[in-house]
Amino acid sequence: MESLAAFAYAAFPPDFNSAPQEVVFRVHQAYRAGRLIPRETSTETNRREFLASMEHLAASRLSRRELLFVSRCKGYCDEARHAADHNEITVACRSISAAQMFADSLQISPEARLLCRSEIVPAEAYLDELWGDLHSAWEKVLESARIDQELEEHYSYHGTHAHRLHLLNRLVRLEAAISGLLPAMKLARVVLQYQSGKRCQMPFPGAWGHEYTRHLPPGLLRFFTVQLVMEIAGIVAEAHPTQLRPAIEMILDSDALEQGEVFWTSYVRRWMELKVLATGNPTPYLTHCADYLAWPALRVAALWDTTALDAALTCKSLQPEQSVPFIQEVLRDLGNAHYFPRPLRRIVARMQAELGWAPAPARCRAAENKVFVVDRNKEKANESDE
Repeated sequence: MESLAAFAYAAFPPDFNSAPQEVVFRVHQAYRAGRLIPRETSTETNRREFLASMEHLAASRLSRRELLFVSRCKGYCDEARHAADHNEITVACRSISAAQMFADSLQISPEARLLCRSEIVPAEAYLDELWGDLHSAWEKVLESARIDQELEEHYSYHGTHAHRLHLLNRLVRLEAAISGLLPAMKLARVVLQYQSGKRCQMPFPGAWGHEYTRHLPPGLLRFFTVQLVMEIAGIVAEAHPTQLRPAIEMILDSDALEQGEVFWTSYVRRWMELKVLATGNPTPYLTHCADYLAWPALRVAALWDTTALDAALTCKSLQPEQSVPFIQEVLRDLGNAHYFPRPLRRIVARMQAELGWAPAPARCRAAENKVFVVDRNKEKANESDE
């Protein structure tokens, strides 16, 4: 069926004057054709390889006991985030306290203690953000960045700058919650410029510059660019069109998405251009949307999926009855959209409820893309070794 869908899409050239039902059909065929396009995988591969190298570095510097303590600390922090996501406040607080016990242990070195703190502080920031203490969350994110820099400069953990890039993306999300859409987009523009090498300094404490980002593989930088764009998708998810257009154009009019890797910058740029087009006439928007979904290049899964969701929403408003098969297909493929920002997950859940679907099973939220992976079997083996 999907190969026929690709043929059907190619057989109908774009027509900006098409009838609404024809536009919906074209988008649906483009969606099916796009699913045949291989996903871009080098970014995730680079991320996994990088995390493995960081684990190896820690293993070469710490004792088995210290590695065990840091691993348990991360495990409790992950449990705290998961509990907070499910509004289990007592469990979340208890998990953070348990993590702090390992960080306070006299049996570990200052280096291992700092690694524990690098897990605890961002977890505390996440809990603060989730429970509405936004200013406290902001300060803890900055503290986490300071810890990362200390690990980088005093203990040669050069890769912790990658986590600082993640923290910058979190600050964009917090800025939106604290100050609103336009200030958040101004900060997002600055962060994109830094990620793409067009800016050396950041408006935050600490040391920044190419001497730090040059240690990071290109695929990892692309990973954080996608992460930031996904944060932007969540921030603008329910923005009014009169606010959304100037906010996105603020980034498009800058040099943040100029030059660099041709495929990468053009893919992200077209995603943002579609966001602007979505504020206008639905027919031209959906026509361009179809071209993006069936773009004959490696697809960046997260951005492709959000575009498909936007297209489904627009088709629903344009042709409610004819759009149902397309909407059902998109929602079925998204599942619980666990990798979406929270505002987009709410939209997916609402659309599924309108169809009478039961909520998809929840998955444990990926924590911080940090270094240490908890493996209970390894912990037990290590305990018996001690």
